[in-house]
Amino acid sequence: MSLSEQALQGTLSTTALLELLLKLGVVVGLVYLSAWAWRRWGGKSPVLAWNSPLAQTPLRVVQVQRLTAQHTVHLLELEGRRLLVATSPQGTQLLSEWPSSSGDTPDV
Repeated sequence: MSLSEQALQGTLSTTALLELLLKLGVVVGLVYLSAWAWRRWGGKSPVLAWNSPLAQTPLRVVQVQRLTAQHTVHLLELEGRRLLVATSPQGTQLLSEWPSSSGDTPDV
């Protein structure tokens, strides 16, 4: 007879009860450890983070300018291009793009 069947019938011995509580403690501990790791690494696997495509992308934030409490403009550099991106509660929008080597400002 399994531990769960014994528990349902109320015929659980002291040893079996301790075994059941120990197993329950291990499961609760693993859940707690998983939640802590999720918060610690923000949902990103620390083992796979170095190998992700985003980690290998040469994206660089050149400048960020906050316009209002909810509107921001970002100047990004990605693979030899400069991108002017706006973020707002409605979403993200590419405003302009130009080669970063030219040093010129974009035609907006």
